Amino acid sequence: MTAAVFNLSTFRERDSYLEAVFNTLSQGVMIFDRDGSVKTINRAALKIHGLETIDGLRGELDECGRLFEWLYADGRAMPREQCPVARALKLAHALQLSSSFAA
Repeated sequence: MTAAVFNLSTFRERDSYLEAVFNTLSQGVMIFDRDGSVKTINRAALKIHGLETIDGLRGELDECGRLFEWLYADGRAMPREQCPVARALKLAHALQLSSSFAA
């Protein structure tokens, strides 16, 4: 039982450390799940987007897409389906499908 308590304690310490690092990054970071729902956002990203809490972002990528304007480096508007998050999710789904067919 002591080993399990130690492992849980170690996990909590690492989790706290990673959360502290995540929230002190100067770059904005948003984390999405496989379905495109925002799971968390760091303080820098909140500030960049003029938000105080994540509450307004908890939802599908399509909902978040209405809040953000995605732009290419040259300033042209980017279609929502071409934004990096949408492309990454599409690739993840394709990889998941191909691995399930291979099994």
